[in-house]
Amino acid sequence: MVTDSKLLSLQHKLKEQEQTIAGLRDRLSAIEPLYHDYMALLAHTPDFIYIKNHKHQFTSTSDAFARLTGHDCWQQLVGKTDFDIFPAEHAHRYFNCEKAVIDAGEHLEDLEEPYYGDDGELRWVSSYKRPIHDDTGRICGLVGISRDITHRKRHEHQIQHLATHDQLTGLANRHMLEEVGVELMALSRRLKHQFCLFFIDLDNLKQTNDYYGHDIGDEVLVTVSRRLEKTFRMTDVICRFGGDEFIVLTISKDPEWDVRRFGESALMQLAKPLPVGQDWVPISCSIGVAVATELDSNIEDLIQRADRVMYRAKAKGKGRVEVE
Repeated sequence: MVTDSKLLSLQHKLKEQEQTIAGLRDRLSAIEPLYHDYMALLAHTPDFIYIKNHKHQFTSTSDAFARLTGHDCWQQLVGKTDFDIFPAEHAHRYFNCEKAVIDAGEHLEDLEEPYYGDDGELRWVSSYKRPIHDDTGRICGLVGISRDITHRKRHEHQIQHLATHDQLTGLANRHMLEEVGVELMALSRRLKHQFCLFFIDLDNLKQTNDYYGHDIGDEVLVTVSRRLEKTFRMTDVICRFGGDEFIVLTISKDPEWDVRRFGESALMQLAKPLPVGQDWVPISCSIGVAVATELDSNIEDLIQRADRVMYRAKAKGKGRVEVE
């Protein structure tokens, strides 16, 4: 038989449960719009959004990220890690960065990371990654947002290329020559090799411009550039130094042999006339070579020395190589 006290106690518990349920309903009503907004964000944002637990496993992602990784929906990514979906070299890179977030609570901003697009082309994202904390304040995962910056990276590369390369020939320009020259000179000393500088000057470009026009003169410059690239090695640096002047930087174990070999080969390759319509445009050059000594400390002095030797070649009849 239920006593009045027991009945009152049951009624009190039922009332508490009703209040709890009502509170949950109120909270659910408040959360439900946020949940719909969150899901809409994940469905429509072009950014790659992802949430991971402390084991680096995905728990939620944007639809854009799911499509990027070849999945129909984000649910297919749950429980997977970067190693399951990305090339190993990229997965290791992501993991090492995110380890600092999950283990040490670091905040990462403007982190440039590579990935491969649907077409297999290398692309780049700028990523922001933050730790997620549980109710006790412990880190339980991370949230990341990555935005594609491939177009910006390409634009930056184009600007950098324009700043360091000659627009007509595509060769390195004087600015890049100064930077690379210092590095190559230091490398030659570490390897105990000789640093050599070839100063190449076209003998008759002015006459070509006057007779055929500057368009043909430009074609001569481009042709000379391609021939120099075939003459020298991929490890050598070829630069368009001025209007009709080129500089080539090399390092050699046997400079006496290489200077003569490359110099004579360059003369032979550049001496081939350029066909223009029914005519043939003659090409000739004079080359001065300077070999660095232990006392040489900068590229400018070596350029001046090679320049003087080049004029000595011109004085002896042009179309020849002179070595300092």
